[in-house]
Amino acid sequence: YIGSPGVTVMNCAFTNNTALDDGGAIYAVGGAAGITNAILGCQFLNNRALTGSGAGLYDVGTGGAQVYTISNCVFVANYAAGNAGGAYIGDGDYLYMYNCQFTNNFATNGSGGGFWVNGTFVDTVVTNCSFENNDCDDYGGGARLENGLTLTVRNCVFYNNDAKDLNASAEIERGGGMYIGNPSLAMTDCIFTNNTTTNDQGGAVYVAGGDGKTYAMTNCTFRNNMSSGSDGGAVYIADGALLSVVGCSFVTNFADSSGGALMFLQANVADNPPVWLVNSVFTNNTARRGDAGAVYVAGNFGAAVVTN
Repeated sequence: YIGSPGVTVMNCAFTNNTALDDGGAIYAVGGAAGITNAILGCQFLNNRALTGSGAGLYDVGTGGAQVYTISNCVFVANYAAGNAGGAYIGDGDYLYMYNCQFTNNFATNGSGGGFWVNGTFVDTVVTNCSFENNDCDDYGGGARLENGLTLTVRNCVFYNNDAKDLNASAEIERGGGMYIGNPSLAMTDCIFTNNTTTNDQGGAVYVAGGDGKTYAMTNCTFRNNMSSGSDGGAVYIADGALLSVVGCSFVTNFADSSGGALMFLQANVADNPPVWLVNSVFTNNTARRGDAGAVYVAGNFGAAVVTN
């Protein structure tokens, strides 16, 4: 239990720890304005939150204007009955996560099999991280990144993550690899392979979106992802102001309904956004029961540019 702000945890191993509620290994109450918290070079292995969330790490995130850094950490085989099998971060202004691994983590009644950020961060940066074989029962098999202004994801791998009905409850599952709430997104050099969502959209990535938000995907690869019950075999974006897909590859993705590779919907007439598809490849994607085997775009768009 960490109750004071400005804490650094370095080169520690947390193995086989159990909490009845939140934070099987670490429970932290957050920080205060101007404070930096850091988890560096730590291992979280086989920890349990039996009725709660954040089996490896749970940070309430009270107090604003704080910086949170997680780097060179490993989260493996952690189990949460609620949300965030690996780690849960509540709130703050800046979150930076580098060189971390999330593998075989489970959130059996909630979101974020590997990781969940559920705060109003001004800036969230995730770099050189891997999310493999994580499962959840709701949104974001690999990770759920909920709120904030901007989200940057660079050089990350999402492999074989599932947002699926773990409890036969017929709930909606979205974003097999990653679920993104309402920040603008810049995603570069990422690979999404064999990610699945069972009952809803976005086999690899689901973006809830919002007015004025922009989404840029550059040099990313989406292969063998599946939305087995709905739309957007690889990527589903529910709303936004601009979509840019540059130098990306979409191969053998599958949607049970429409948008075998990509679906982008635009709900706000005032946004009148452009859509850019540039130097990208769409190969062997399938929309089994609906429209657009590769790309489905609908809404009030100002222009659609498809080049090379």
